[in-house]
Amino acid sequence: MTTNKALHLLLLTFFFSVIIPALKPSSASAITGLPQHLRPLPRRFPPFRGAPPPPPPPPPSCFVPLLPMSACVFFLTNTSGVSAPTPACCDALESILADASDIICLCHVMDDDINDYTVVANPINVTLALLLPAACGAALPIRATHMCSLERVPPMNDESRLSAPPRIAGAVPNS
Repeated sequence: MTTNKALHLLLLTFFFSVIIPALKPSSASAITGLPQHLRPLPRRFPPFRGAPPPPPPPPPSCFVPLLPMSACVFFLTNTSGVSAPTPACCDALESILADASDIICLCHVMDDDINDYTVVANPINVTLALLLPAACGAALPIRATHMCSLERVPPMNDESRLSAPPRIAGAVPNS
């Protein structure tokens, strides 16, 4: 029985002199003196901070944010044998990608409705529009892959939102 008491006393002494001080955050030296299996695990992930912030509000219209993209017309319409976008075109794309609120305006280009607002001889080729970021060496944010179908896309101009009736594919206008 005296051996058990001595063993218990030794374990209690070890517990209160080594283990308890090692659990305090201020005693880093005591933690390093512990065997590997008794050391606390390192924090591998940052603490959970909640949901990410919502995206910034979109602009009231997309005409102004997309206006610099006019430098891309020759590439996007595939006219004059242009096989690569100009540096001005890539700069315009980069400026839209840099402003998180303007990225949604690219939906007008990717969804082909930009042709309703442009006055060019050839329509904009949607395939070339989808290849434009890669041709410019730009990285699209993950949000850009699904924003056109999940978020409200601002109109091209404020008047279109107020005065134009909704267009229905295949509908014949009243005369």
